[in-house]
Amino acid sequence: EMQETAVHPAIYHPEHGLKANGGATAVSTNLLNKAVRQLTDFEIDTIVLGCTELPLALNQTTHPNLTFIDATRVLARALVRASSTAKLKPLTL
Repeated sequence: EMQETAVHPAIYHPEHGLKANGGATAVSTNLLNKAVRQLTDFEIDTIVLGCTELPLALNQTTHPNLTFIDATRVLARALVRASSTAKLKPLTL
């Protein structure tokens, strides 16, 4: 239900969605924050941002008690590590 009422509209809505705007809007950010609040009811401490647009609206500063894992960033770092370990910069949050 959360996926259908908050996450999908935050990403795909033709007026305020992340894809339509190329970035976060107040509406998309509010919808995703609502989803995060619902998830915290389950006492989670980590959220995987599996969609490439989600890091545009969610980050560690807005939810300091949670850990966000940006799947795209993880993949990019793995590719750099595999191709040229010397170029891999230290991880910063």
